[in-house]
Amino acid sequence: MAPKSAIPMFYYALFGIYEPLLTVTGFIGALIDPKTTHDGQAPWPLGMPPQEELPLATHVTILQVGP
Repeated sequence: MAPKSAIPMFYYALFGIYEPLLTVTGFIGALIDPKTTHDGQAPWPLGMPPQEELPLATHVTILQVGP
């Protein structure tokens, strides 16, 4: 007799398929357009540029993630 798992199949589907797919698509989006991805998570309002020059660490991150 095969052992039965205490974890429902729904959780395997959610955490084993959906979440990795969501992460991969987000990663691909960051590779395609790192500046927009960064600005989408920025603390300033959507569609407005930052009030001041971006920090050096931000420029380095965009260069590392960008193609």
